[in-house]
Amino acid sequence: MKKSIRIIGIVILSLLLIGSTAGCSLLGGSSDMPPTEITFYDIKISLPYGYIIDSTQSDEYLRVYEKGFYKSLIILSIDAFEGDPAEWLDGYADYLNQNGGTAERTTFMEHDAVYSVFTDKEGKLGREMMFIYNNYCYAVSLRGGTEQDFEDLLVTITLTEQAVEI
Repeated sequence: MKKSIRIIGIVILSLLLIGSTAGCSLLGGSSDMPPTEITFYDIKISLPYGYIIDSTQSDEYLRVYEKGFYKSLIILSIDAFEGDPAEWLDGYADYLNQNGGTAERTTFMEHDAVYSVFTDKEGKLGREMMFIYNNYCYAVSLRGGTEQDFEDLLVTITLTEQAVEI
């Protein structure tokens, strides 16, 4: 009799513990979590809550952040740049437009840039802002999110004056 009361007590305590944990998760929600602020060479960016780095695909010049088992990706890249930025970006936009994407020349934070929309190899709709800053070509890409998600990501970017050496 004592043993069955003890087992019932343990079961009830376990259920209360599980219920309270689930309740806290529902009440807290992920929307209260702050974004992750990172520095990638000369840019600082705030990644929305839930994105984690994929160290198997990332390296010194490419960072891949995934959310929801790769349902959404944020990709940051940098490459050294030489030449005329306007000519190079025009060529990049033409290349994307001729290969199934949509690209247009624009400015981003007062720098020459290309804004593009494309479908990646996995079939995800992607958006990218590529711009030239301090003789380096930066690309910020969101794959699997909405246009508003991408705009919200872009407004978090700030430029620094760090020296970059690749």
